[in-house]
Amino acid sequence: MFASLPLGRIAGIAVRVHWTLLALLAWMAFAWRDAPGQMATLVGSLIVAVFLHELGHALVAQRFGVRVVDITLGILGGSANLVGMPDKPRVEGWIAAAGPLVNLVLAGLALAFYVASAVWARQSGAQLSGLELDLIAQPLQAMQGLQLAWQRDLGAMESARVFALGFWGVNLYLGLFNLVPAFPLDGGRILRALLAIKQGWLAATETVVRIGRWLVLVGLLYLLVRNSELWCVSVAMAVFLWFQGTRELLVVRLRYGKQSLFSFGRGFAFGGAAPADAAETAEVIDVDATVQPATTVEPAEPQRGRAQRPSAWSGDASDGSDWIGRLERYRGPLRRDDGGDESAQ
Repeated sequence: MFASLPLGRIAGIAVRVHWTLLALLAWMAFAWRDAPGQMATLVGSLIVAVFLHELGHALVAQRFGVRVVDITLGILGGSANLVGMPDKPRVEGWIAAAGPLVNLVLAGLALAFYVASAVWARQSGAQLSGLELDLIAQPLQAMQGLQLAWQRDLGAMESARVFALGFWGVNLYLGLFNLVPAFPLDGGRILRALLAIKQGWLAATETVVRIGRWLVLVGLLYLLVRNSELWCVSVAMAVFLWFQGTRELLVVRLRYGKQSLFSFGRGFAFGGAAPADAAETAEVIDVDATVQPATTVEPAEPQRGRAQRPSAWSGDASDGSDWIGRLERYRGPLRRDDGGDESAQ
C-alpha cells in the first residue's frame, strides 16, 4: 500500500500507481526524449488498455458482492485487489472473463474504426499505404502503429488509421494472452471455473496447474528451437507462471485441509493428486519440524447464578489442575484476601 500512490477513484474504486511504474516512465521519458510524442502515445495506450482490463474485473466483482480494495497499476501490468472472493465457479468465471472481454471489445472497436475509415478513404480515391497493410498482416506486431502514427509523411486520417491498428494490436494481444489457461492469468481461472462444476474446486485447480506447467515447458522448448531474442524475458515469464501456479495450488490445498506442511516434491511436481485427507484434529509443527496431533481443549461450561469465588490454592493437588479449572470457570472479580494470601493474581 505504501509503495503506491493514489490517483483517484472511479465508481467508488481507488486507483493507485506503483512506484516501479513511475520509475519506468521516468526512464522511458529520458530514453525517448527525442520522440516524446511516440513515447506518450505508446505508454498511454498500454496503460489505458491495462486499466480498462482491470476495471472490467473490478466492476463485475462489485456486481457479485465482492469487495474491491483498489486497482493498482505496476510495471508488470495491473491488478484488481479483491477481498472475500468465494469459491463459486460462476462468480470466478465471470469476474475472470470480464478483463479479456474488455480488451477484445476495445480491439473490435478499433478495428471497426479502421475498416470504416479505410472504406471511406478508398471511396474518396485514396490508396491504403503499405504500412497499414503490413500491420494488418501481422496482428501481434500491429502495436508498432502506436509509434509509427507519428511519422511526418502520414496525413491526419492515415495517422489515425495507423494508431487504430496499433490500439487494435495492443488489446488483441492483452486479451488473447490473458486467456492462456495458466495461473495467475484469467484463462486459468476461467478454465478452473468450468472444470469445478463437475470436478470440484480442488481437483479443478490441480488440473489447471498441470496444464499450465506443460504449457510453460512447451513454450520454452519452442523458443529454444526458434532461438528467440526474447529468451531472457520468456524464461522470467515462465518462472513467474510456474511459481504462481504452485502458489495457487498450495493455497487451495491448505484451504481444503489437503496439505498441512509444504513439500518440495508436492509443490513442484506436475500437478499430482493431493495427499490423503488430513486428520480430523488439527496438526501443529514443533521446533523439531515433526508433525504431532494437537490436543483439543474443551471450553469450560460457564456457571449459572451467583459466581463462587475460588478459595486459595492449598497445594493438595500435585499439578494444580483442579484449582486452575475452578479459576477458569470463575467469572467474578479477583482480589487479594485480607489475610494476605493470594487467590489469584
